[in-house]
Amino acid sequence: MVAVALGSVAVTVVSILVAALAWTSGDDGSGTGNTDGSTAELLGAGSPTTTDSVVVPQVTTTEETTTPAAPEFQRVAGPRGLSLDLPYGWEPRQGPVEGNYQADNPADADVFLRFGGTDRPEAGVLDYLLGGEAGNPNIQAGYQRLRLEPVSYLGDEAADWEFLFDRDGQLRHAYGRYWYEGGVMYVIYGSAPADRWDVVAPLLGVALDSASTS
Repeated sequence: MVAVALGSVAVTVVSILVAALAWTSGDDGSGTGNTDGSTAELLGAGSPTTTDSVVVPQVTTTEETTTPAAPEFQRVAGPRGLSLDLPYGWEPRQGPVEGNYQADNPADADVFLRFGGTDRPEAGVLDYLLGGEAGNPNIQAGYQRLRLEPVSYLGDEAADWEFLFDRDGQLRHAYGRYWYEGGVMYVIYGSAPADRWDVVAPLLGVALDSASTS
């Protein structure tokens, strides 16, 4: 009986890692031809090496930061009934894995958004993300977890994962919101070089505010 129980635990751990790596596979962990990956970048690991707090992306400006004027948006339908608003010109295409769409900045392919849904893992959303954080080799170089925490959002449970990592000598910033709704795990994710994060952050805010699965 003990051997059988241990075997079940081992299968569960492997299942979490396989699921996490599927979403985070790719150049930077997302599985696209770009320089970084959405689900992989959003599954931060380790503790922060910076004391700066990171705020959930909002479509706002401060005196210290000048956010580019928000472009006009279009409604886009994604996998598993997920729909949201994207700026015109950011045309979605099949992402690195099934159930994942990617929309690149037409002026800068290093900046992109990903969104979609896949079968809900057996693990809770935080355990799923922790498994990706620890098991994804694409984000380990220079990795800094900015946050990995539960949030209130759509569905049954949700979490934010935000982090920095080094990709081919370039510091990248990634953020993803993951949530479970019924039998589906949904994600909205954005990634950009750290010095161009102000381009994608307000667009993430619009995507999160406009997202619907109905």
